[in-house]
Amino acid sequence: MSRELRWVKVICVVVLVAFCVVGCEKQSATSPEEQDVSSLSGRAEKQEDLSTVQGNVHLAGEKTSAGIMVFASGTSLLSFTDENGDFSLKGVPPGEYEFFAHKPGYQMQSLGKISVEGGGTFTLETTELKELPMPDERLGTIIGSVELENTTDFSNVIIEIPEQLIRTVTDESGVYIIPNLTPGVYNIVFKKQGYRSRQITVDVKPGLRPTLTPPVKLLLAEKKPKTRMIYGTVEMFDAQGNPENRFSSVVIALEGTSYVAVPDAVGRFTFKDLPPGKYTITSSAPGFRNRNKIDVDLVKLPYTHVTVVLDEDTSRRTPVGNIHGRVHLSDGENHSGVTVGLMGTSFIALTDEDGEYRITNVPEGSYALIAELGDYVPVKVEPISVFAGETTEVADITLEPYVEPPIVLYTEPPDGAKKVSIKREIPVFVWFNKNMHPGSLKKAVSVSPEVDYRVFAGKEHPRSDFDVLLIMLRGCYTDNPAKFKTTYKIRISTAAKDWEEQHLEEPYEFSFTTGEPEIINTMPRSGELRAHLSPRSPLAIYFNATIDHNTLNESTIQLRPEPVSTLEIYAYDNVETGWTTARVSTTWEPDTDYTLRVGRGVRTVDGSRISNTPYVLRFHTAKLREYRPFKSRRESE
Repeated sequence: MSRELRWVKVICVVVLVAFCVVGCEKQSATSPEEQDVSSLSGRAEKQEDLSTVQGNVHLAGEKTSAGIMVFASGTSLLSFTDENGDFSLKGVPPGEYEFFAHKPGYQMQSLGKISVEGGGTFTLETTELKELPMPDERLGTIIGSVELENTTDFSNVIIEIPEQLIRTVTDESGVYIIPNLTPGVYNIVFKKQGYRSRQITVDVKPGLRPTLTPPVKLLLAEKKPKTRMIYGTVEMFDAQGNPENRFSSVVIALEGTSYVAVPDAVGRFTFKDLPPGKYTITSSAPGFRNRNKIDVDLVKLPYTHVTVVLDEDTSRRTPVGNIHGRVHLSDGENHSGVTVGLMGTSFIALTDEDGEYRITNVPEGSYALIAELGDYVPVKVEPISVFAGETTEVADITLEPYVEPPIVLYTEPPDGAKKVSIKREIPVFVWFNKNMHPGSLKKAVSVSPEVDYRVFAGKEHPRSDFDVLLIMLRGCYTDNPAKFKTTYKIRISTAAKDWEEQHLEEPYEFSFTTGEPEIINTMPRSGELRAHLSPRSPLAIYFNATIDHNTLNESTIQLRPEPVSTLEIYAYDNVETGWTTARVSTTWEPDTDYTLRVGRGVRTVDGSRISNTPYVLRFHTAKLREYRPFKSRRESE
């Protein structure tokens, strides 16, 4: 579904909620049983432990009660009622739940809290939903949409305003609505199992016009991969090929990792909790050499078994020496477990809790030594010279923790986007994986070709945050506004850094191309159900370019049904921007569906076409209010 279609749907839905237009309800095409959604708790419950929760919810004064949503707060358990108001949620795992019933135009109602256990059937009390009162124009409404990474089903995302104890969920297209809010600033939290939560700040304004929030995209949470295991045995042979059992001196290691094992008294060893991947197994023991390294592939296999073979090293008769040193972890007191090895050989050792290590029986020569431990930056020292009968002391080594550098997750508009609308300001969002230092972001941003823009970082703007950078390209009211059909490249240099002083490892660049002249707004909005139009408040069409006024006439702007009076079209250009606004007046009939069409014949002063024509605007005018004079109590009696 395109973003434009989704927003049309959003506006239609919110107006229905705001004004309580009661119409015929379309009966759900599927049964409540088919619409059950399993809990996202992630628990693998036994079938006999799962329960059924059922009940009845009906609408006050309505013949049918189909389509009422019943859901468990804080989960994605939900179902819809049939025409009789009956619902059934199957596959409910054990736990404490509070169930709610909700339908647009009606007050949301709690069905009560229950404790579910034992695989039985639980029946909730019958509940009646009452119609919402006409909306208070002093209150406000929030509407928006949510997208999920790696799926096209955006339903059941939980939206919360924690301070107000308000909670709702999205529909299948990701749309959500929060009506009847006192004007003010709210923090909205978005949650779904398996995805990273997000929070935005919204300033809700009073009135019938809803507050539209920017689309929110939830990224998949990093899942802990299933672990793997390596089982193995060690075989040792002397120079004549006879078995040896000096297993206590053997060290088994996975090259390039901090995984090390020591065999037991009979030569068995195990590597547990390995992430999926490919590994190379090597081994060492004083006076022995590894017959060959073993490569294992644990990308798909859950475990494997290997046999490590060590042969007596006759080269030990050649002159040998020893290596001694210390490795310290910069952020700890226990320095044990660091793997220290000589690159290209099977000589390795492990540090004790003081960080001390010793490699013995090393043939004379020059070596490169490496010290490594998971989550730390490896350190390489060379050359290390070993002399016969001597112990080479290596300077102390300090391992620093590896800190993940900041990266750009995604942008809006995305890289390569086309036909980006030019409005008074063009918002460009950049999401990072970490909280960034606002001052560094401002220094790091550059835009080409030259255009006037503003940068917001941290909490400087309601739509920016410490991990969300907002760049506003100026579309007007400036000497150097954004231009049509122009590709803008945005560059974030390595000056951008997080609060741990970690910089972007390389500059990040992305680009998008602006569109052509277009209609950017109308008043009333498309889909509005209670439009108030009058000679003082005519219909308005807003363009983002200077329009040839002669092309705005009854042949290019048509209204259906035909008005009872002449259609008057008046156009004027904004003094500062040069952008044209067309106003359309006539005698508007109350409680009437209108369709206004702007044809392809509309042109700018330089003859350019309007890219989104033909443009169709549909709206419904408000009912004529009946005047009822006030009567005192005495007159009424």
